[in-house]
Amino acid sequence: VVVDWTDASGTTEWTYVWDATSRPDGAGFKVQSRAVDRAGNIETPKPAVSFTLDTAPLQVSAVQPTNGATDVSTQAEIKAYFNKALDAASVNTTTFTLRDAGGNPVLGEVTYGDNGVQHWVTFRPFAPLAPGAYTATVTTGIKDSSGNPLGSDYSWSFNVVNVDAKIYVPVDGSYVAGVTPIYGIARALNFQE
Repeated sequence: VVVDWTDASGTTEWTYVWDATSRPDGAGFKVQSRAVDRAGNIETPKPAVSFTLDTAPLQVSAVQPTNGATDVSTQAEIKAYFNKALDAASVNTTTFTLRDAGGNPVLGEVTYGDNGVQHWVTFRPFAPLAPGAYTATVTTGIKDSSGNPLGSDYSWSFNVVNVDAKIYVPVDGSYVAGVTPIYGIARALNFQE
């Protein structure tokens, strides 16, 4: 779409407010400017600046642990993945929270990660989580790199168990005094003769 030159008033600085609400997400645009002095001399336009309109909503695409998980480790890191790159300044302990079953906030640090394909925020508790139910929430304060906010707060819940203290019984069925062999894999090993 070619748009004619638009007048802007001012002698040193000017702004142009453009209503892009009717334009589709992902549409490409070029903008150029030129000056006209009081004598009517027209400046050769500067090179065009290209940009792509980003109005697609920010969405949570996955969470870790998953909603409803029942065997989450006390050492777990909580993650939310997003469909687009984020504004790192919008990622903090106000926009990503973790609360226990009593609604008490869990203290921790929040960081942003991005490898160019995946975009995620991580909540790392300062101390191991106590067994019990937890709810994680990312809020509308989180924004993508174009300033589009998350459409609504997103919460998910999971249950922490002390999996790191499970007793390990050898999978080969060997005998441990007083213990019937269990076949499977445990997450922790502390076995001595």
